[in-house]
Amino acid sequence: MKKAHQHLIKWGLKQGYTIEVNCDGERDYYGTDYNEAIEAIEATEHGTILLVDSSTKNKPINYHAGFCFVFEYDQQPDEIIYDYDVNEVSTAWDQDYTAHCKKYPINKHFSRSNN
Repeated sequence: MKKAHQHLIKWGLKQGYTIEVNCDGERDYYGTDYNEAIEAIEATEHGTILLVDSSTKNKPINYHAGFCFVFEYDQQPDEIIYDYDVNEVSTAWDQDYTAHCKKYPINKHFSRSNN
């Protein structure tokens, strides 16, 4: 089973979004490379992942959804993304990730596997 942030990046890129990663109020990554986005996310303890319109050249940037992440000791894979905007984009990702978790459960007590 994929961790929430890994699934989100893969899903977002598949949908055609550009990924922006912000940590401590600074942009750490902006682009469409899965590995570089994951590296930027995993290099910090917390931050925000933004899905951006790929057709946006420079400014203004058209943000479609924002997801907050945190890495803590002994957390479940679905707990990495702990808060996000509620809109069509985030709801579509949430439904896709929940289906993924049900297909690949890690144990019978896993929260998304039992929804």
